[in-house]
Amino acid sequence: EPIDGINVQAINSTRILFSTITEDLVIYEITEDGLELQSSVDLGGEIGCTAVHNTTSRAIVGLTDEDDHFVTLLNLDDLSILHSWSVDGPITDCTFRHNGAEVLWSLNDAIVQRQASDPYSFLSIIQTESAVIQFEEVHLDDEIIALTGTLGEQQLLESWNTINQQLNWRMQLGMQTHVFSLSTDASEIAFA
Repeated sequence: EPIDGINVQAINSTRILFSTITEDLVIYEITEDGLELQSSVDLGGEIGCTAVHNTTSRAIVGLTDEDDHFVTLLNLDDLSILHSWSVDGPITDCTFRHNGAEVLWSLNDAIVQRQASDPYSFLSIIQTESAVIQFEEVHLDDEIIALTGTLGEQQLLESWNTINQQLNWRMQLGMQTHVFSLSTDASEIAFA
């Protein structure tokens, strides 16, 4: 049942993460009997994008605290912050690479790739022509599909190579959209 100020942020096969109006991240374990509260943590800012890695106990969270913006890597077992990156603006989307060794996030007109373990180094940046609304990785093809543009106007769908950060193709959608989803084999794309 919807509750004001509580949003589902991320789901994997064992956990659901909610954000609250009081800027807490609340973690529920999925059991055979339903949902069981595991823990909660105040990350010190408004929670934006959130992604959970399916095989590790880690989450990446975009945070905004007044004028400052961060991307935080969190250990879900003990709710410790593994690393936090200061960024220049709000994060619109974030995820783990399929191998779990890297994290990706979109910031304005760029998709940033960093290591998800110490030393948390910068790896690459994909520079799009307009703001990134959402992106998804095509796991077997070293490809990222990005929805770009401005909400309320026509958007573009772009395919980028994650190895050389080069544009594979760009398609104008001819419609307004704000979210898309790829099929498991990336052969179909659905839009809202």
